Amino acid sequence: MEKYELWLEEWKKSATLANDREDLAIAEEAARVYTKSSFRATLSRTIELRKQLAHRRYVDPADICVCDTRRQESGLLLAGESILGEIIRPAVHQSR
Repeated sequence: MEKYELWLEEWKKSATLANDREDLAIAEEAARVYTKSSFRATLSRTIELRKQLAHRRYVDPADICVCDTRRQESGLLLAGESILGEIIRPAVHQSR
């Protein structure tokens, strides 16, 4: 078992223990994408799903930032491109 598979298994266990069905669904989708594609595709899908979740409930921007940083390190984003601002702005407006 590779490290990424362990990460996905731990994520699913954590979501199950926290009784967080939405996070568990994201983890399961990430695992499906990983088995069919790559880690980079998994990160992209995870970010997309967390952005959707941010419209329904609070999502800590740090959770998304970790995936965004990994995408930058793996060359998925162009220099200076980031999604962090897209996440923070809606959360700030929703809290007012």
